[in-house]
Amino acid sequence: MGEKTLNIKIIPDKKFKTSTICLMLRRELKREEATKNALLANVLGAGTLKYPSLYEINKYMEELYGAIFQSLIVKKGEFQIIRLYIEFASTIDNNLLEKAVEFLHEVFFSPLVDNERFSKKIFENQKNMLRDTISERINDKGSYARLKCIEHMCKDEPFGIHADGYSEDLDLIDEKVLYEHYKGIISTTQVEFVASGNIDADKFTNLVNEKFKRGASTCIEVVEQLQPRIQKEPIRHEEVLNINQSKICMGLRADCDYKGKDFYSFLMLNEVLGGSGNSKLFMNVREKASLCYEVFSFLFRAKSILMIQSGVETKNIDLAIEKVNEQIQSIKDGDVSEDELYMAKQSLISGLSSITDSQGRILDFNYTQYILNDSDTLKDIIHGIENVSVADVVAHANMLYTDTIYILRGEKNE
Repeated sequence: MGEKTLNIKIIPDKKFKTSTICLMLRRELKREEATKNALLANVLGAGTLKYPSLYEINKYMEELYGAIFQSLIVKKGEFQIIRLYIEFASTIDNNLLEKAVEFLHEVFFSPLVDNERFSKKIFENQKNMLRDTISERINDKGSYARLKCIEHMCKDEPFGIHADGYSEDLDLIDEKVLYEHYKGIISTTQVEFVASGNIDADKFTNLVNEKFKRGASTCIEVVEQLQPRIQKEPIRHEEVLNINQSKICMGLRADCDYKGKDFYSFLMLNEVLGGSGNSKLFMNVREKASLCYEVFSFLFRAKSILMIQSGVETKNIDLAIEKVNEQIQSIKDGDVSEDELYMAKQSLISGLSSITDSQGRILDFNYTQYILNDSDTLKDIIHGIENVSVADVVAHANMLYTDTIYILRGEKNE
């Protein structure tokens, strides 16, 4: 077998006074391990042999001039990612880069373990916290509606799995089960690093290769697979809650590529339809018809899903859906002016350009490009958007079809 390698992506930028390092462990979303992975992310970030509690970890972060550390679970497309993240003031002390890498090594390889089990105290605390997180999903009604729409829409696909797990699955996990899962994770999962900011790229690469070589494993194939679907009549799901404002989520599929011209046209279609304050949904459904408290659209890029979300009075649910469909049909019929396209381009390009103002967004953009096997830079994408025509937007709109409508219906009616 050849020598194992690490995947390392570095985006140096001297305009920042800080550096950010993310260690990623990427897994295919599977129901049987989703809850274990979410719990593992919590446990890894709560204590190590050298820093056996959150107090000790936070104390050490203060010693690193107020560094920030997080361990969390992230969902991208049909992948679940354990992300260890540290941000530190790299211009203050030349030794901070090495200390940050050493700390990630400590978290990754030296969790607090006793007799082949995770620390019971840490495990139970993090298990309870995860259970609370899962039970509190419903508290944010907009987020909950999106999750339920995706759950119904993608019930036979990995994308429909909740990245933070399931309460009923927590009951099947103890300290030993999770530790065995951890050992399997670190032996079978490619270690991936993304770093940005005021960072010495060569020094960082050498440190990571030196510290994490034994954690390198055979790379998992990670390219998303878009499967053509048979268009069908939309399926409608409803749930009733004692709330004043009902939520509507409409999930539409496009079955197109997630990079290149298809992606640029998809971005522009979303912007024209509901991506900004000048969009058709905002101007016609919210402002002119006064049917919604809010209405907007957004993309799940890796799945070529466009979702429309609105908050409405319960009595206006069906009329709001009708008016939303009218706006979709108007684009399909070619009712997009050059002025609308220009404003949408300006709004979208402005949003994309602002990515470079945030290290977190820079990291997220570059990591997304990497896992989607898309070599386009931000400048490439902006250039591609500038060349999208009205005809491209219309053609892309005609690929759309509504798959699922999820309604969180309020019992109260204002």
